[in-house]
Amino acid sequence: MAKVEVFEAELDTWFPGTLEACGNDSVEVSFPDNWKPRTSYPHDRVRLAAPVVPGFVPREQEKVEALTRVHETHALSWFPAVVTKVEANKFVYVQYADGFDEILEISRVRPVSTEPHVSPKLFTRVEIKIPDNLVELCRKEGEHNSFRDQCGLTSITVSTDGHHLILTGSKDATEKGVLLASIHFRRLTEVKRLEDLRQLVESHTQHTAAFTDTLPLQADLIGLAIGKQGANILAARAVPGVLRVDIVEDAGNHNIIIQGHTKEAVAEARDLMEFCTEQVSVARADVAFVIGKEYHSLEEIIERSGVANIQSPRNSEASHGTFEIVGRRSNVNKAKLLIHATLDLLHESRQLTQETLALSAQLRNFGISPSGYSRGRGRGRGGARRGGAAAGGRGGFAGASAQSSPARGVAAAGPATAAAAEAPVSAAKAGNFSITIADGARVVSATATSSKSPAGNKGPKAGTATAPAAPAAAPTAPANGNTEDHTNGPKVTNKRTPVKEAAAANGPAPVAVPAALAAAAEAGEIQD
Repeated sequence: MAKVEVFEAELDTWFPGTLEACGNDSVEVSFPDNWKPRTSYPHDRVRLAAPVVPGFVPREQEKVEALTRVHETHALSWFPAVVTKVEANKFVYVQYADGFDEILEISRVRPVSTEPHVSPKLFTRVEIKIPDNLVELCRKEGEHNSFRDQCGLTSITVSTDGHHLILTGSKDATEKGVLLASIHFRRLTEVKRLEDLRQLVESHTQHTAAFTDTLPLQADLIGLAIGKQGANILAARAVPGVLRVDIVEDAGNHNIIIQGHTKEAVAEARDLMEFCTEQVSVARADVAFVIGKEYHSLEEIIERSGVANIQSPRNSEASHGTFEIVGRRSNVNKAKLLIHATLDLLHESRQLTQETLALSAQLRNFGISPSGYSRGRGRGRGGARRGGAAAGGRGGFAGASAQSSPARGVAAAGPATAAAAEAPVSAAKAGNFSITIADGARVVSATATSSKSPAGNKGPKAGTATAPAAPAAAPTAPANGNTEDHTNGPKVTNKRTPVKEAAAANGPAPVAVPAALAAAAEAGEIQD
């Protein structure tokens, strides 16, 4: 693309321009910044631009050409002038033909140009046939500019029949053009294919895009919306029924435009690209529960909801902490639901704990431990006893063994009963003890009415029902095989006596009475 200068006779000046085409009769020139429209001139009004002369320093009274402006609406142009003074090799004083004087920088002065006028003889002209499928495209203005600059051609025009490219320039430039023409046509083929596809898509969109949705997007969430290597926007475009997904910037605001055949397809694509930031306020006392030990609970919420991130509260002095959730709109809603459900669980757990403590206090007032056992004075052995109660915690039901195994009676309760038997003896001595023992259909009772019986009367009074003493030779065996020796008070030994043999020797099993109680009756300390 050759640089030229166009002469304006009225102003006696040469305006810089660019040679766009050189024909047999005229030359077509364009001007910088389009201050003047592209115009055709005869050959004698256009000359090649003069080359720059580095370090040019004019002498006084030397004729030169000065670059100046005749009017503010005109571009800079070259006027003939005479140098009247040179100052410090930086500035020159010039005088124009009309007598006007001006001081200019020395770079704006050059020797008088001797370049020839532009004519077809200065250039080589070559014609190249255009492929049939590119005829229309080659007629478009600007399609050959890159090819022209690459080769250094003066101009590229289309022949009047529209089937040839005319390359104009130096011999070297036109040879390059011929060599690279095939590559230029291949590039134009790709451009045409892209144009055809764009037109097809636009035409299809105008007729079939029944639904369009505009999604505003925060500037700091653009990266998340697009996704790594464009994964999200590609996934949105791949949704069946979606025609276009574009990110449009308007006055600093970013919007995602989604077009599709159906409302459902557009909504699905929107869900893939709708990212937002929301906050959830939590009471300061509950923040630690939501976060969990070593952030376990918070990480679980992030994993289950699928959000990008949850920022935990930072201000530890505020009455409430704020969790900031970042992610897709649908996933953010899931995270909020999980946080609220976690808080509901915490509040319900606290309420249940309070109710449990209140009920446990009431059970203790009734003499029952919260685990379900009465508070005895002895301590159970733990584990289930054969034929007895399922022993457990402190104490245990003293009468459970008698009820579950009537044949063995109280003695079957084992060491726990022996220890507990001391209590009724003491109560009997105080004169306020009463016991009723069930043995099948029989009921045997012993009642104490005074702390001591009358002197000399060590037996029971006639007409009162008393508990028969067990034969001394056949003590009752407890369920665990231990026997009781009452010689010196109740104690437990590890001698095992077969229960079946003892029962056979005594006949039908009576209701057994604790040995300590029987001994007290014989001593006259318990009356009917």
